[in-house]
Amino acid sequence: TLRLFEVDGKENHKIHSIFFKDLPVTTAQFIRGGQEAVVSGHRGYYYSVDVQRGSVSRINGIPGHKMSSLEFMRGNINGDRLAVMSNGGQIHLLSARTKQFIHTLPMNGVVRDISFTADGNYLWSTGLDNEVYQWDLRQNRCLSRWHDSTAFRPTCLGLSQDGSYYASGDNSGVVNIYDTNSVAASQAAASGSSMFDVKPFKSVSNLTTSIRGVKFNHSSEILAIYSRHKADQLKLVHLPTGSVFANWPSMSSHLGNVQCIDFSPQSGFMAVGNDGGKALLYRLPHYQGY
Repeated sequence: TLRLFEVDGKENHKIHSIFFKDLPVTTAQFIRGGQEAVVSGHRGYYYSVDVQRGSVSRINGIPGHKMSSLEFMRGNINGDRLAVMSNGGQIHLLSARTKQFIHTLPMNGVVRDISFTADGNYLWSTGLDNEVYQWDLRQNRCLSRWHDSTAFRPTCLGLSQDGSYYASGDNSGVVNIYDTNSVAASQAAASGSSMFDVKPFKSVSNLTTSIRGVKFNHSSEILAIYSRHKADQLKLVHLPTGSVFANWPSMSSHLGNVQCIDFSPQSGFMAVGNDGGKALLYRLPHYQGY
């Protein structure tokens, strides 16, 4: 079931409730400026939802590519691309508007996570071989590729909206935070080599189980990191200092096993989804706008 709410911080009225009888939902995300949502799961097809009308269309997979699961689908609210991770280290690109297949981006190893830049023009990906790729979606080519010898089996990747930082979580519970300026400097120092090494400026080890996801807020001042393998495994990291906020979450927060997290467009609210079927909505009073 997909439920859409109008968030005001008080009543939070439900707008639509849509039941998909043949799709256990694992991924739901807004695309095309929030006019549309795409819903996918462990099936070879997915659904498109018109947010204003509440109408639903079933999309029968990726043209020319037979996949039994589209649960690892990513979209970008500002761009015209959908990206689907496959088992063989391939990233399939679709048009967010027409849903037609565009191109396949090949990695050398198994892909673990992908993340769009805020404008939707670039895509970053990471794999089990500790390599990070930067792709130009306007030309469908790899711009650069680098290695991180400090990570242990990466599980997720996140980019800040202003492009200043990226973060990578790994299987041991560590989140590494990188300054993208250092990536450019390392590439320049590599003297044109196709492969170079990048070190994080901060490693956060407050969580002890595999990292499920990382998420930056709109101003790149907060990085949320979480694991779903134990209850209440969520931390907020301040940037650029890299220090972990000590006052929240507290012992009384009772977040449950966190499954996902996101910030509203101006960070006035933060939502945390847990394994109890709840979306916990928090007000961040430092930010005035929604």
